[in-house]
Amino acid sequence: MYEYEWSMPNVTADIAVFTKDKEKEGALKLLLIKRGIDPFKGCYALPGGFCEEGETVDHAASRELMEETGVEKPDFINQLRVFSEPGRDPRGWTITVTFISMLSDVEGKVHAGDDAKEAKWFDFSFEETSENVWHLELVNGDDKLTADYKSCKNGIETSFEVTDSQGLAFDHSHIVAYAGYKIKEILAK
Repeated sequence: MYEYEWSMPNVTADIAVFTKDKEKEGALKLLLIKRGIDPFKGCYALPGGFCEEGETVDHAASRELMEETGVEKPDFINQLRVFSEPGRDPRGWTITVTFISMLSDVEGKVHAGDDAKEAKWFDFSFEETSENVWHLELVNGDDKLTADYKSCKNGIETSFEVTDSQGLAFDHSHIVAYAGYKIKEILAK
């Protein structure tokens, strides 16, 4: 076995799964899990987890989605981007490859499993409230999660800086901003 002189990061796959709200025209829902283990036990997060040895990140995303929520076959899964901010995971140096997905048929498909205590759909609102200022709101009954952002265009991509976040584990409010922006682009086509 080759020995590296550099330390190596952990690699995870996280997935933002959306569905169209059947009761509200044009509205979306986002699938979240409530974490059943530390870190962030009891907080909401995107489905996801560590890649296993010999596994691609694509397979890890699909496997974690199925294990934590029971969802086996979304309409599509596309790679969104990589998040590698130092300190994004208190367990150590962790890089995540994120994915975006859409699920059209959600009836009876979602249930918590593995290390997820709950899995449920949240009403999703991600809107620009003034120039370059965005607000995220995720609501399911009494559970309300929010985040605020500043955005800027850097070349061809819009970037988001989290200015306030309430209720999402890790850096998932950051990931959800990119996913929300991208899903709106996809659905507008």
